This record gives sequence, C-alpha cells and structure tokens, in this order.
Amino acid sequence: MLMNELERFRALIVSGCAAERAETCTELEGAGYDALAFLDCAGALSWLEEETPDVAVLSSSEAPVCAELVCELQARCVDLVVDGQPLDGTGAVDLRFRGPRF
Repeated sequence: MLMNELERFRALIVSGCAAERAETCTELEGAGYDALAFLDCAGALSWLEEETPDVAVLSSSEAPVCAELVCELQARCVDLVVDGQPLDGTGAVDLRFRGPRF
C-alpha cells in the first residue's frame, strides 16, 4: 500500500472570515487534503507545536497575516499560499496583498 493511501496530506488554513475558512476547507478536502482551519495565527502556531502541514493557505481578508507564522512554515518547507498567491520560498510576496482566492 502506498503512503498516500495510508495518510492524506494535511492543510492548514488561517482566515479571520468563517465563510472563507469553510469554503477553503471544502475545496482542499475535495482535493484530498485533511484540512484544519484556524481563526488566527495564535491558534495555528499552537497547533504547529506538534504538527506540520503539507500546505498552508493564509488569508489577510480580516487581519494581517503574522510574519511569525509565515517564517515558521517556511522554516519547515511548507508550501504556502497567501491571499491566493503561492509564496515562492524567498518571501517575495507582500503579505498585505489582497489577490484572488486559492
């Protein structure tokens, strides 16, 4: 049995907007991820004390994305999408950008 048959990939979602969290969870679960969503960076950072997601989708629609969370995810080589834009690993994205959704 292949590893992905035993364990699904995990997705972390952080958004201050409940509807956006629900929609993003639904989209990612439909793509085969186990999605877990948080209202803010504090909750996500607490979860990161014991877990590492495969992908993180962060939104600044209600509040700015916290740099501490982005840095921690980058340090763990997590694929990041911030406000609908992939973060390329260099941090070369304006975290206040409000682009299209994931």
